[in-house]
Amino acid sequence: HANAVRDGLLKGGNKTGTARRRLNTIKAVFNKGLIEFDLRTHGNPFERLQIAKEAQDAEEREGFTESELQVIAKACRSRGDDIRHIVALQADTGARLAEIVGLRMGDVVLDHETPHIIIQPHEALGRTLKNTVSERKVPLLGEALWAAERAVQASQGSGWLFPRYAEDGNVKATSAAQTINKWLSKTLRLGKTTHSFRHAMRDRLRHAGVREEFQN
Repeated sequence: HANAVRDGLLKGGNKTGTARRRLNTIKAVFNKGLIEFDLRTHGNPFERLQIAKEAQDAEEREGFTESELQVIAKACRSRGDDIRHIVALQADTGARLAEIVGLRMGDVVLDHETPHIIIQPHEALGRTLKNTVSERKVPLLGEALWAAERAVQASQGSGWLFPRYAEDGNVKATSAAQTINKWLSKTLRLGKTTHSFRHAMRDRLRHAGVREEFQN
């Protein structure tokens, strides 16, 4: 049965890394059940499950260079609309696109010694995070601070920072990604996507000597 679950995940078009993460979740559930029902002698069928050619299909994504980030920043300030605010926030925070699109007005703290955004779930409103460790506070500097200030001013009072892409029960990160990726392609003539901002931030933090545990 465990083998069938693994094979089903791979047939569904998932990368081996995605399949492994989901199998690890199932494994943890089984381990909890084995303890709760005193069945530990039975063993966990997901414990040592092998995935053929694991990690060989991983795509090495490249971050934006400093010069590319400068071009993007200039273009964002030139247009100054909600899409460009989202891009600028991503570029100088390294947050995931869905984390930015799903921000509430109350998640933006500008009247603080260190202006920052609070990335947190609002489950009753349909705003979730990738995992529990994704909940955090991220300082606003450079283009991100500029974008946050403009986005707050432009918000239509819905409670969401970007109401075109977020409403109660529906955070439309995929729609925002399609628009942003198309714009990035025209602006830079490159194949990099919105996720490349996250890789670029990790590169910048690493070059600045920031410890690895703070880079995520």
